[in-house]
Amino acid sequence: MASSIIYGLFYVALKILVTDLTPWQTFGLRLILAVPLFYIFEKLLFNTRIDSKLDLLKIAGLGFLGVSIIQSSIALGVHLTSVFHTGFLVGMGPLATLILSVMLKRERLTLPKVLGTLIAFMGLFLLLSVHSGQEPLPATFLWGDIIVFLNITGWAVFLVLSQPLVQKYPPFSVISYAFTFAGIITIPIVLWTCHGVPGLNLSLNGWLWMGFVVIFSTIFTYFLNYYALAKVSAGTVAVYIFLQPFLTAIFAHWVLHEPITGVMILYGCIILSGVATATESYRPLQQLIRIKRRPV
Repeated sequence: MASSIIYGLFYVALKILVTDLTPWQTFGLRLILAVPLFYIFEKLLFNTRIDSKLDLLKIAGLGFLGVSIIQSSIALGVHLTSVFHTGFLVGMGPLATLILSVMLKRERLTLPKVLGTLIAFMGLFLLLSVHSGQEPLPATFLWGDIIVFLNITGWAVFLVLSQPLVQKYPPFSVISYAFTFAGIITIPIVLWTCHGVPGLNLSLNGWLWMGFVVIFSTIFTYFLNYYALAKVSAGTVAVYIFLQPFLTAIFAHWVLHEPITGVMILYGCIILSGVATATESYRPLQQLIRIKRRPV
């Protein structure tokens, strides 16, 4: 539950930060602060040695995809759309992973999966067709929603490609190495394009939200998910996965005063109903837990 609350607040924090900074500056500052912390915690708690050069190369590639591309794109997507839309789009994450697994022939295509996918995309179409339940969507919202959806698809690819590695090494170690490789590649680009460390003139409120993003949404949630994977049943975690979009909507309304209408909630429920129908028979169900390891 704590992880769902943190993820729900994450998109609110990100929206505030991309208002004070550019999406690229927000991503860059987050990466600069998170990479050393990941490295330190990994050495203190796991100190995993990865001797295979091939595995290191794979993790480096995953770092470029899962950190450099996916994290920068989510900042841009949230900047262009609403937190409410982002929350329910991210709720389609398990479905995106399932679709990719079917395409790779790791899962069989069944009637519940087809039906659930159609229901989820119908709900998504309805949600993206209105704003505040009545007004047409601004053009920026549509572009933001597209970027967020592509981000979710990219994360599904990341999950599928990382499965062999997280079965071989501790998941936290894999993501720590991925962050480190991504930092080596990306941080110099950030410093060059931003003419120094971004966000040094950020307000105190901005630094508090950035601290929340780095410490809780990026580092702490990995410890929670690592614990959940070992201690909590997959069914329980699945419930929290589907609860997260509603928590995100509540926080967006509470902190950012984003409008919420009954129609918007109805369309969101249609999306999650489709996701639940499609993924109910998805094996292994532990994949629903892995989707929560999103460093978004």
